[in-house]
Amino acid sequence: MRKKNIFITTLIIGALLAAGIIFFHGVPLGKTSEKTEAKQSGGFERLFARFTDGYGWVLDRMIDRRWIVVAVFLLAVAGAFALSGRIGGEFLPLIDDGRIMVKVKMPTGASVSETDRVLRNIEAQIMGDPLIQSNFTLAGGYVKGLTTYEIANEGEVDIQLVSKAVRDISTGEYIARLRKVVGKLQPPGGKAMVKQMPIKGIHGMQASDIVVQVRGQEMETLADLASKTAKTISSLNQFQNVFVSMDLTKPEFQVRVDRVKAAELGVSVSDIATSLRSLITGAVATRYRDGSEYYDIRLVVPEQRLTSRQDIENLSISCARGDVLRLRDIAAVVPGTGPVEIIRENQIKQIAVEADITSGDLAGSVRELQSALSELERPAGYLFDFGGNAEMMADMKDTVLAVLAFALFFSFVVLTVQFNSLKLPGLILGCPWR
Repeated sequence: MRKKNIFITTLIIGALLAAGIIFFHGVPLGKTSEKTEAKQSGGFERLFARFTDGYGWVLDRMIDRRWIVVAVFLLAVAGAFALSGRIGGEFLPLIDDGRIMVKVKMPTGASVSETDRVLRNIEAQIMGDPLIQSNFTLAGGYVKGLTTYEIANEGEVDIQLVSKAVRDISTGEYIARLRKVVGKLQPPGGKAMVKQMPIKGIHGMQASDIVVQVRGQEMETLADLASKTAKTISSLNQFQNVFVSMDLTKPEFQVRVDRVKAAELGVSVSDIATSLRSLITGAVATRYRDGSEYYDIRLVVPEQRLTSRQDIENLSISCARGDVLRLRDIAAVVPGTGPVEIIRENQIKQIAVEADITSGDLAGSVRELQSALSELERPAGYLFDFGGNAEMMADMKDTVLAVLAFALFFSFVVLTVQFNSLKLPGLILGCPWR
């Protein structure tokens, strides 16, 4: 809905601008040689009269030398197309507002107290800095929009510098200085990153400049491809704070079913998965009513009976013939690691690789990164998509082109109705040398 409203608003503004240009530029259809009589009632009228006389003088000479104007126009268009792929571009440059974030991500399984200890060390290094107006520390989670998420191994230190008029360095220069300090406090197995906070009030703005979304089906292949993507980004000198969003170090037990033995005993893989889910996560047997409120009553194996691999192997599984089997009879329970969470978009699994730009512009960095990623070998069905600010910039570019096309169309319709002709609107809109 937000994108739709922005599109409609931009469309109306573009149509009004086009109408204004046509009003001032499209009305004269022949030579204008007579001087405009300026009213002497005010300075604005005299200024506007001089502008109109000058415009008429220029227009007369352009009409007399129309082929020179055509040649200049074509050269300008050709030059614009030639430079379009070389000129850099930004979606919204960060402003010097003094808002800085030190993001800390500890290994999976780290406690809140350990995360807090690392954040306190960072706080001790910046304490007493006269350039810092205030700072706020959050341990055991992160804030996204208006929601605070609780994650024990994550935290951040939000810093607000003093006013720009008081300090003698910019936000970017202070970030470069702070990175050297935080670099000496990197936690073992974790990562501490210093970055400027995104602009407030813009939906979709992310803290990272570039987000590469690796899409596919198999988690092992996705993790390997994401790791190669992170190494490719790190090899380019213009990126820093490279981070893979998917954490695959969560310890877990994996149940590997012997399908032949299970089939002989009349147990399917689906039955085994359903039974394990009911035993470990619980099954809702009934509901308890208290007034107008209902509460689920869940049956689950007590945690005290699931403390080791042997306890999981001894879980009971019912087969189709009514017999009860042990899980160890039809499957092997092995230790392993897996993802903390699986993110899907349009039912497709994805892993995001984030990075910040140290030098250059967003458009140029995306082009260079696309060229580098095109050399990576990836299986069929696995794709690279660019999200974050790069995606927003691409969407806005398409929106602007669509708005210009609609503005020209509506302008042509208005002029066609006004002049009751198809030729004159075409001359006005398509022939600036008339």
